[in-house]
Amino acid sequence: MNKKFVNHFQYSWWVYIVIAFAFIFLWSSVFEALAKPESNERLNVSFIGTGFDHKKLETDLCNSVFKDTKIEEVFVESVVADEGLNNILYVRSQGEYDVIIIQETVVFSGMCKSYFEPLDKALMTQYFGDITFYEEDGQAYGILLDGPGFADYYSGEESCYLFVAPVSQNFAGIYGGNEDDDAVIRLIQYLLGGDR
Repeated sequence: MNKKFVNHFQYSWWVYIVIAFAFIFLWSSVFEALAKPESNERLNVSFIGTGFDHKKLETDLCNSVFKDTKIEEVFVESVVADEGLNNILYVRSQGEYDVIIIQETVVFSGMCKSYFEPLDKALMTQYFGDITFYEEDGQAYGILLDGPGFADYYSGEESCYLFVAPVSQNFAGIYGGNEDDDAVIRLIQYLLGGDR
């Protein structure tokens, strides 16, 4: 009996190592998934273009705007528009991003209908006051970022528009989610110069 036991481990030791690694991988995957904040507890922003200080905005949002809120994680990125723009827009508008800011020269005809939902102008005016919209076929899709708040992070000459991804759970219940999940509203107010 003892010889069978030793013989088994002599030829099958690798199976136990594989099982141990599989267990460790499964254990860490489960806890990583549980530790990730829910979609209404994080804010993801993507800037498409050049001349944007995304790290400074991310730091300022974490340290001031969302410091004592339920937003646990803020991620801001900046990507350069290239020939893969359709793929970039699709991933950002249908993935985990809440807001996409795009330089005016990058915006192309028909883009909004493909990737974004129309905004309610009256409701947006209630939230943000007198603002300029980016429109396609009479529908408002984006908001012009022309306030002093945005100028703190953007050094380019072209105008930029902010679009809200239709999958965002942080747009005060407009695209789903709860009315009190208003991180996108607070971000827009901050970039337009209010709520400082």
